[in-house]
Amino acid sequence: MRSRVDRASQSSLPLSFHVRGERVTSTSTGLEVDSLSPTLHKVTLHLSPSQEWSRISFVVTRAYDIRQLLLRAQISDKPVTEHSSHSQFSLVVTGIAAASLLVFGSLFIQSRSNDRTVTAATITNTAPTTQPPKSAVTDGQALPAYSKFPTLTEQTTKDLLGDVPDDGRTWLVIPRLHLRIPVVTGIEDPQLAKGVGWYPSTDAPGSPGNIGIAGHRTTAPAPFFFLDKLEIADSIFLVVKNKLFRYLVTASDDDTSYKIVPPSEISVIGRLGFDAVTLTTCTPIGSDAERLIVHAKLLRSVAFSRK
Repeated sequence: MRSRVDRASQSSLPLSFHVRGERVTSTSTGLEVDSLSPTLHKVTLHLSPSQEWSRISFVVTRAYDIRQLLLRAQISDKPVTEHSSHSQFSLVVTGIAAASLLVFGSLFIQSRSNDRTVTAATITNTAPTTQPPKSAVTDGQALPAYSKFPTLTEQTTKDLLGDVPDDGRTWLVIPRLHLRIPVVTGIEDPQLAKGVGWYPSTDAPGSPGNIGIAGHRTTAPAPFFFLDKLEIADSIFLVVKNKLFRYLVTASDDDTSYKIVPPSEISVIGRLGFDAVTLTTCTPIGSDAERLIVHAKLLRSVAFSRK
């Protein structure tokens, strides 16, 4: 790929791509690759103000269930969107057919022989054009979508459980995801803006059976953006009244911590033969084509004193 700033600027500009794949590798100098999740990677390069072409190369290894490789492009952490010709910068990215990127959104694609040219629409300013949906969650904690994934420490669990408020609500705590969030009734957008949603058709939190819980992947508060980061035997806690229920993530049929199913596969929130909590979210990121499912088996329940 090659890219440049079309007009003179005073400093270099960071150009980043979010790509989905099993892994991303590169030998280009100055190219940064951050793995945000097992299948999501951020590739960043810095465009010089000299108007010279920057040439980089990276290889995306496609995972078997991924159809769309390139999710979005950003300049200075602002989405590349279409505006009028009164622009400050424009961006041209050329990729050889071997890279064969699939692009969506406001990117314009022209295929010429074995060369694919992608021209990103211009950027008029550095401020976002629209305000993202705001979360109505109070006293909660969730990692922002597309953020860097932090490590899990012994203190993480203590801090998350220690800050569960004494408000009578049911709370979901997942240390691996650095997540503490209330559980509300219902799985529609108005409910999911307030936390994660309990499927009323499933067993209620605190009762035997399979408790189904849904959460947004990218829409605020995006509690399940990193759901595929969970590992087998990770702890998932439900705080229900004055009791703490601890569940352990179980392995799927292919020995991973989650599985992918079509939206019509509602049996995943049915009875499993053991007491469980099942977490569901949309996948792949930026799409509702499929569902990512995590099952966790009840280990034990104990008395719990809230903050």
